[in-house]
Amino acid sequence: MKIALPSIVFLLLLFSCSPRFDVQELQGLSFAEAGPIQLTPSFELFDWRYDIIRQEDSYSDAEGNFYTSDRDYHPIGFNLGNGLFIDMNDNLSFRIDQLLGIDYSTGATIDRIVSRRSGPAIIENYQLTTDAHCITRQLASGKERERCSSYEISEKGVILQKRNTVRSILRFAEDAIEFPTRSKRYHSLTAGEPGQYEYRLHTEGSEKVIDIYEQYERELYLRNRFLLQRTEAGDEINISRIHSRGNTLLYTMYFSEDRIVVFKPNRTGFTINFEDNGLHIRATNGEALLYRHRDESGFDDLEEERGSSR
Repeated sequence: MKIALPSIVFLLLLFSCSPRFDVQELQGLSFAEAGPIQLTPSFELFDWRYDIIRQEDSYSDAEGNFYTSDRDYHPIGFNLGNGLFIDMNDNLSFRIDQLLGIDYSTGATIDRIVSRRSGPAIIENYQLTTDAHCITRQLASGKERERCSSYEISEKGVILQKRNTVRSILRFAEDAIEFPTRSKRYHSLTAGEPGQYEYRLHTEGSEKVIDIYEQYERELYLRNRFLLQRTEAGDEINISRIHSRGNTLLYTMYFSEDRIVVFKPNRTGFTINFEDNGLHIRATNGEALLYRHRDESGFDDLEEERGSSR
């Protein structure tokens, strides 16, 4: 089902002219039914993600100054449906590879352009094959910098090699995914009761359930920290933070055939617009990203995209 208004132009104007969504205008649009939400253990190796909730860690230096930094992505987590993914570090995001229909078994070559209200645009190329992944960034000097890693997916698990360091990302076991932390301990996602997965810590001779992920007909409980709810009509997905005194709504999502709209109660957020050869993300904070399948022109014609992606 298409959005009823000339929505591409409307939403671009909405982003370029205002730092917030006009909710009344959004309510006048027509959206399609969202897909089901579900818990499917999975992995994402190369950070092809767009953040919805990115956790932060705080630390201080010797002088007592406090700092925060984004928490690292974890390669293991759950696919939640509709391109959503939550990792074991509680980072919730859209998987760009899923939104673009890319699979590790087939590979792809993608150009990525990031522009913000200030500063130069970032132009990168992602090349994924069935056993390797390379990122090439175009530098301001006109030169290119490349970083590559290799990986292997087998019946036993997943192995990743970066900068001559080889490590096991996960092992496949009966009804479980196991991933190491230290030499004599590891974590696992283990199937429990129907619709339930247990996050376990395994040490020598013992194991402990740390958290539980639960799936119901229209609800997902994620470690008793986040709640995803799909409305009965199926046209809306809400993300809330779970508290003992009541849940707090964080985001609302609407879906159509050619776009996803995501916004907070304060009406800030972003849209993902699907195009013929990729997708375009625009946020109310001025950030814009363009992902598109690479053609023969390489980086040469991407300079023209710098301005149009803003």
